[in-house]
Amino acid sequence: MHLSLSSSLNIYFETSLNVVLKELFDVNVSVISETTTTGGSINETSILQLDNDQKVFIKKNKSSLKNMFKAEAEGLLAMSEIEGGPRIPGIMAVIQNNDYQYLILEAIEQHKPGDDFWQKFGKSLANMHKKKFSQYGFEIDNYIGATEQKNQFENDWISFFREHRLGYQSKLAFDSGLISLSEFKKFEEFQNRLSEYIEKDNFYPSLLHGDLWSGNYMVDENGNPVLIDPAVYYGDAEADLAMTMLFGRFSEEFYQSYFDTFGPPDNGFEDRMEIYQLYHLLNHLNLFGKSYLSACLKIVNKFS
Repeated sequence: MHLSLSSSLNIYFETSLNVVLKELFDVNVSVISETTTTGGSINETSILQLDNDQKVFIKKNKSSLKNMFKAEAEGLLAMSEIEGGPRIPGIMAVIQNNDYQYLILEAIEQHKPGDDFWQKFGKSLANMHKKKFSQYGFEIDNYIGATEQKNQFENDWISFFREHRLGYQSKLAFDSGLISLSEFKKFEEFQNRLSEYIEKDNFYPSLLHGDLWSGNYMVDENGNPVLIDPAVYYGDAEADLAMTMLFGRFSEEFYQSYFDTFGPPDNGFEDRMEIYQLYHLLNHLNLFGKSYLSACLKIVNKFS
């Protein structure tokens, strides 16, 4: 089962932001103020206060990152279709112009988490992961940070992760001069033996956020988790958990609630976490440079 959602997106080409806002609200609205927001290094983001007492959240980037916001909107829509999953901001429109592209979203204010926030978060993410799909990949290539993420459909998880995750990132690093030929061959050898390292009783494609670190969730006005800035695809659910553990773990209450809902992990969970984290470390190597190479090689050497 896959979700074909493009027909429900409002996509505008070569249209000004003011014209789109007017169409969205069906009145001649004006921007009273613009407040720049923080949290990401890839896009320009802000909240617009309109003169009709409404607020919208705006993401802006160069159009050279082709279809970045269309792909992000597709991912947000896919996650919003999952019953019992985390809250997803409403997608209002995508604008694609020659120089810049925009994503217009529902503005959600950040609040402090309540005592039951992590239990809610773990349960809702597990609900999202429990729904089974038919293949690994996604309907459209998207981005993880500013790196293109290839999502060609595959029937086998090991093949998908080897070719379209680790293989793509290591080749990108080699082509950019970030790793040597001998290091690249070491990555290739590791990737070719993935089936020995990733052993699990039952793989199935779950809908993943794809980049689930602490900067990519919010707490809404009711204390509920909100997922933002995804790199969505259908993959092994544990790949999402691996990212939550890479740069400081989420609360232990989150993991307890998750496994209470989803079921306990299979043997070898900790090893799979490291291997799934390698994808994100390779992406950081490609985005931010050689300071991440030692962490990548440490994982490869552990299993070689």
